[in-house]
Amino acid sequence: MKNKLPGFCALVLLSLLASACASSSQRGWNAYHSGDNELALAEWTALADDGDPEAQFLVGTMHEEGRGVVRDSAVAALWYLAAAAQGHAPSQVNLGRLYATGDGVQRDSEEAAMWYESAAEDGQTGAQYNYGMMLLLGEDVEADQPRATSLLTRAARKDHSGAQYLLGLALSGQFGVEREPKAAVTWMRRSAKSGNESAQHILGTWYLHGSELPQSDVLAEKWLTLSADQGLAEAQYLVGWMYHKGQGVEQDHETAAQWMGLAAEQGLAIAQTNLGLMHLRGQGVQQDKRAALRLLTAAADQGFELAEFNLGLLYTKVKGPYDDDPRGKSYLRRAAEGGLDSAEERIAFNMH
Repeated sequence: MKNKLPGFCALVLLSLLASACASSSQRGWNAYHSGDNELALAEWTALADDGDPEAQFLVGTMHEEGRGVVRDSAVAALWYLAAAAQGHAPSQVNLGRLYATGDGVQRDSEEAAMWYESAAEDGQTGAQYNYGMMLLLGEDVEADQPRATSLLTRAARKDHSGAQYLLGLALSGQFGVEREPKAAVTWMRRSAKSGNESAQHILGTWYLHGSELPQSDVLAEKWLTLSADQGLAEAQYLVGWMYHKGQGVEQDHETAAQWMGLAAEQGLAIAQTNLGLMHLRGQGVQQDKRAALRLLTAAADQGFELAEFNLGLLYTKVKGPYDDDPRGKSYLRRAAEGGLDSAEERIAFNMH
């Protein structure tokens, strides 16, 4: 399974800048806090038209959030640009994010990186994380691991859970960064304890496999369940797998099927495959060949070789001789082309 990376940080919210921007218009803030967004927008727009960068930021955020006005990210981008050009760091963060996602503006990674870099140098935590992630992954910019880890470390020290998570992954030897196991565990644990579901998932897998931490089924189940409870499909599957195997918990196929069902509903191919096989066997769920076919087909449509292989076997058994069943033959070939040795062996067996 691929590691799930957090996306670009959310927009800098109005509430976070209340104290910093109070001088822009106390009447605007009074209106905003009383729920009169239209009056707040009118107050701030008057100041923004006069060139006040904090007011321009507030007006941009109101347009992006759709407060007191129909949501319009393109208009928001114009106000952010006016403030960002004056060195207003929160506006630079929000403008960079719009360019990174193509929301309201044409997607432009170079523009995003430029604004993130400027805000990061000003100490904006979100920009340090976003720009650090771009540099670490080489995401539309030239990769620069040393600078990336430096930026992520600065954000992580200010308790940015996404930066802590990504830094933990990097220091575990990923993305071309030199491995520092102790530091990786420290940052991943801090992120997990703050409630980051992706960090909880990775910490759980480290305990499960004994990779970065001593193997512990008990601690693996603890962290994976915390992540699964927040809806992370990969964690839901692994909790289901632990119940299915009885690893670290009492074996319980019904509970296993429930967790795998949640992950399967989110489209996780390995969960769809395992739940499909459980339906074939009537293991923890009612035996249901149609449900099995539906789940296995959904996983196979994502190119998951194990699902393709099992569909190949299933269609062969349902319809008879291999040569007379085009679906079985097709699925087995797809699995073999994907590198599944057992599919190659099955094809060779059926050709004799």
